Amino acid sequence: MKKLRYYFLLLNFIKKGAYPTREVLLEYLQGYDIEISERTLYRAIKELKTDFGVEVKLDVKRKGYFIPLRYLDETNMVLNCITSLVLNDVLANSQKERVAVSPYIEFEDKVGVVPIELIQVLFQAMIKNYKTTIKYHSQYSNSVEEHLISPLFFKQHHGVWFLVGKEGRDLKCFEMERVVEVIKSKERFKENIERIRAHYSEIIGLHLAQTELQTIVLSFDKYYKNYLESIPLHHSQELTMEEDGARFKVNLKVRPNEDLKQIILRFGKSVKVEQPMALREEIIGELRRAIEVHV
Repeated sequence: MKKLRYYFLLLNFIKKGAYPTREVLLEYLQGYDIEISERTLYRAIKELKTDFGVEVKLDVKRKGYFIPLRYLDETNMVLNCITSLVLNDVLANSQKERVAVSPYIEFEDKVGVVPIELIQVLFQAMIKNYKTTIKYHSQYSNSVEEHLISPLFFKQHHGVWFLVGKEGRDLKCFEMERVVEVIKSKERFKENIERIRAHYSEIIGLHLAQTELQTIVLSFDKYYKNYLESIPLHHSQELTMEEDGARFKVNLKVRPNEDLKQIILRFGKSVKVEQPMALREEIIGELRRAIEVHV
């Protein structure tokens, strides 16, 4: 786990763009009780490329290290994926040794634990466009199934990490904690990943929607304001207090889908759909059907 710590610290520090020198990097790690040699530092930088697909380069003129722009997406994914693992280790050992915890907690999202050895294989497959066979423990059949997929990217939802991939013509999401094994094949794939990623960024949750991108306005009881500020429903979320101060509005720019409806229903009487009217009618219909079940 020590190796993951300095992977995390190195990426997070170099990503800031200050072109740290070799000496600065070693001194920075020492500040967090990590003593490594120059040789180990060079090996770590090399392993970031081979194991995670993130290239760290030396700028000869500035005599410092940097991450090229084309690797920033991979860098962010690596940091997100290993944050919880590093944090858990730091907290577990904080009673035994002096450890500065704060630099390990820089993400607002609450991330779930991801099997790091599988992440390494999947990153390499994603970057080099190799199809992979994953052995997946299905919660429905309670058995291990094999899926040959084109691994595209990772998506976080409710603190759980999912692998988004294409199996045949179908886009599917696999919960990473249920992936038992990953086998990289020699078969290549070609997909418009940015288009697929953009579509996922316009929804809440995991269920793709064929609906139009719309402005959703929800009215909440004021007591949920702090909660929704700390855990936004979507990255497009905007909050405004109503004039009487008893309620506040949440504006979202998303494609309505099943996940959005379930979130609205979860808040019960504390939320009201202001617009669009079609979504309000769908929620009313769901509530009526729920009443019929209990009558």
